[in-house]
Amino acid sequence: MIQTIVAENSDMASRHAADIVFRQLEKKPNSVFMLPTGSTPLKLYSLLAEIVESGKISFSKAITFNLDEYLGISKTHKQSYHRFMWENFFGKIDINRKNVSIPEPNPKNTEKFCKAYEKKIKKAGLDIAVLGIGQNGHIGFNEPGTSFESKTHVAELTKSTIKANSRFFKSEKQVPKKAITAGLKTIMQAKKVIVLAFGKNKAKAVKEALEGKVSEKVPASILQRHKNTVFVLNKEAASMLKKKDNDPPLINGIKIYSDFNLPKGKKIAFFSPHPDDASISAGAILSSLAEKNKVFEIIMTTGHRAINGGKTKNQRIFAREKETRAETRILGTKPIFLQNTFYDNGKDIMERDIKKIRKLMKKIKPDIVFVPQRFDTHPTHILARKTAVASIPHNVELWAYETPWAMFGYKKFNACFQFSEKTMRKKLNAVKMHKSQVERTRFDTAAKNIAEIRRITIAEQMFSQHGKKPLETKPFLELYNISKG
Repeated sequence: MIQTIVAENSDMASRHAADIVFRQLEKKPNSVFMLPTGSTPLKLYSLLAEIVESGKISFSKAITFNLDEYLGISKTHKQSYHRFMWENFFGKIDINRKNVSIPEPNPKNTEKFCKAYEKKIKKAGLDIAVLGIGQNGHIGFNEPGTSFESKTHVAELTKSTIKANSRFFKSEKQVPKKAITAGLKTIMQAKKVIVLAFGKNKAKAVKEALEGKVSEKVPASILQRHKNTVFVLNKEAASMLKKKDNDPPLINGIKIYSDFNLPKGKKIAFFSPHPDDASISAGAILSSLAEKNKVFEIIMTTGHRAINGGKTKNQRIFAREKETRAETRILGTKPIFLQNTFYDNGKDIMERDIKKIRKLMKKIKPDIVFVPQRFDTHPTHILARKTAVASIPHNVELWAYETPWAMFGYKKFNACFQFSEKTMRKKLNAVKMHKSQVERTRFDTAAKNIAEIRRITIAEQMFSQHGKKPLETKPFLELYNISKG
């Protein structure tokens, strides 16, 4: 089974991978890791070193095996993997030197060494293998054509790999032509495999590994047969994938959604207590979801009490519905006006309202339902949530959202949507369609300020656990709590 995580950038992707290693060491301090070299894992190693420095985890009992090493160079050579690992990772953490294994670059008997290295790996048992992927689909130095049954062996480097690695040497001629590498069968022994891939130049290899035929022509494709593999990508590396659903990165228990990793092909029901709550609270994510999903904006109350002036009740209702239709045209959602009775009678949830919503749910058959978060103190929002939750199917995914009247407290949310200035302008234009409300209270200003301060505080407080610097996100965030209904 392969899980695909697609992040906005390599920093965010690396933090997801660091989170996996962090949780593994929390659970099992003497975990056994297989580790790669190259530019791809550098950020991961930096983050893990910072977490160790903070005292949150320790590698003192962990065991590591390196994937590979060039043959024919010294351990002190600038491009040796021995030197790479000690300079970029091992020298910065509290690992026991005796627990570090890296293939010898000049063994007396190469065949004998490979068998011994393989035996040592098998005896220890790999918990996690961290891999990169080459442009030709190689993992480790298992080049195209390597047998799926291969164990630790001497690999002949292909011209494409030599060319790719020449950026670390003065010329292609200086790149070693052979290397010792853990085999494909060796890698498949790991209980979990993490593949890191960043950049447009890795997109084709990622696509062939994930969506192509399982073939020795693409060594990484063997991972389709692994029980627990996760590809952690930035959006450039994932750009050629046809897969509909890619999971967002998970950092410190928070899923970080962007416009490219939101759910696709779903039916979504958004319950808005008042006509303007949807745009104020979730206008950004709704506009993005509407591009690749069918989104129904369910307006629960008429909101006629919030219009000042001497107009009749029906005229006020008409005015608010007109504003909502203008808003939904901007967001791309479909409005449904329920006119629930609890709004005017001031009582608790009403059976007639529940029946109306249940009938609507049978028609829509939503996969995802949005409701106000449970700690919202606004009286209408409380009744709206209770009515909606009592009416929706139990098998849907429930997304609770915050409003200006009730923002999430610490650890009360588990997802966020990061978005750009362009999406914010769209959200604010939608909010401003509710002219009767904006003229009375500047909800557009509130919506922007909340999304901006969320980005500042959440990135600093919640995501800085893995790394000294705050997580880099887009300028604005909306927060959500996702659960099963």
